[in-house]
Amino acid sequence: MILFPNKCFRILMIFLMVGALFACSDENSVVNTGTDTITSFEDSSSNEDSTSLMDTSSLEDTTSIEDSSLTDVSQSVPDVPEDVGQDTGEPDTTEPPVEDTIYAGWIGGACETDAVCDYDDSLCLTEVDTDLPGGMCSQDCDLYCPDQGEAITTFCVDGTYLGLFDSGGYCAMRCDYAVSASGCRPGYVCESLPRYNDPSTVIATCVPGTETEPPDNPPIGITNCQQELTNRGVGFTVGVNNMDSPAGHPNIICDVQDPVMIEPTIHGVTYRYASVNGAANSIYTSCQLALAIEETSLWLAEQNVTDVIHLGVYNCRLISGVSPPTLSEHGLANAIDIAGFRNADGSIYTVIDDWELNTSFPVTVPGSFLKWFVETVFENWIYNIILTPDYNAAHHDHFHCDLTPGAHFLQ
Repeated sequence: MILFPNKCFRILMIFLMVGALFACSDENSVVNTGTDTITSFEDSSSNEDSTSLMDTSSLEDTTSIEDSSLTDVSQSVPDVPEDVGQDTGEPDTTEPPVEDTIYAGWIGGACETDAVCDYDDSLCLTEVDTDLPGGMCSQDCDLYCPDQGEAITTFCVDGTYLGLFDSGGYCAMRCDYAVSASGCRPGYVCESLPRYNDPSTVIATCVPGTETEPPDNPPIGITNCQQELTNRGVGFTVGVNNMDSPAGHPNIICDVQDPVMIEPTIHGVTYRYASVNGAANSIYTSCQLALAIEETSLWLAEQNVTDVIHLGVYNCRLISGVSPPTLSEHGLANAIDIAGFRNADGSIYTVIDDWELNTSFPVTVPGSFLKWFVETVFENWIYNIILTPDYNAAHHDHFHCDLTPGAHFLQ
């Protein structure tokens, strides 16, 4: 009996110990499970829940980007440069296109049809047909071309120089520094070209091209004197030195140095030939005389003179009554004969009517003005020799003003 209880006791104890072990295991399981739970949560978060969240987030974000209306809006909005609409604070320096109005309606001017070229026997070389920039008014020619208002502004050249397939003669525009600094219209440059059927005569002429495309036959650079004319605002074209000879003297040559054709109006003063209502034509002159005429114009403009009456500049002749034969300064285009003036108030002073002979102090207003004029241009060395009616009867109606080198004489 004693053994039974002991055995039972032992069994019971074993049972209790096992139960205790299970109980401890449960407690430890709670603690450990808690730890494991935390660890398991962390692991689960990182391996399962995290992945699930990441994937879900990725799917949600993708869905929201691809399917949302914002995506459609962003796709419908074009790309806009960052600086559009922004005020940079800097002034707009963009220049409007230059309007091509040089020689409008005349030889060398822009055109789209023949009707734009307003002169007889006109011809429009259109840009469509010829690739000439803006088209060009022209005319067929064999040697010479018409000039507008006595201004020598055209030249007859072979059509191939203009880029045409036709090798016939066509009228083109001479380089004219009165209309632009380059002497030509936009899209054209100066080239030294021979006259059609007269290759010995070469003139700077406008042909298609740009400053970045050097011309095939670049003109001789403008001289220092011509540059000075440009700086002073005198319009001119380069002239031709014909190397003429006075009648009966073939061994004497009228060699005009640096010839130019200057515009007849300078600083508001217009030079008219022979009378106050005479034609205002371009003047063929040496460049040095052109500078003298420009200085003369400045003085006259200050006195409200609007017009000068002149009797000519170039004349290939000898000085009358001089032996041995001596070329006149007119033969070198170095002299101008001035006959009178018209003022802004309409009054007219002429040498033939208003010069007071052999007097130092004229008593009339016109006489005083004429005296002031010759003394002013002499004292300022604008001209080297000035001959008045006081010199001889041959000058009774004009002042002879020339640039004889080394001289300084007034009478």
